[in-house]
Amino acid sequence: MLELPVVMSDDEAKRAAWAILASAWVERDGFELLLSPSFLALDPGDVVDVEKITESLSAIIRLRLAEVDLSGGWLLRLKGVTDDPIVW
Repeated sequence: MLELPVVMSDDEAKRAAWAILASAWVERDGFELLLSPSFLALDPGDVVDVEKITESLSAIIRLRLAEVDLSGGWLLRLKGVTDDPIVW
């Protein structure tokens, strides 16, 4: 790990701290999806919108991929966390 000193104003430091805390809060929910190989173009770091449907509601959830793995059974395994563009 590389550590470097950073010079910033109080306001910049507060914004950076808020962004780090907000990001940790948003990313607290992880996920794992299994998809067909037709989604092989997806890479770690990609952000996708997924529709979550339950008996009582439907919602679009924004997800950031952390792992993309084509493992046995010809299924694409995606792992990641929820994402919110407002944080950054």
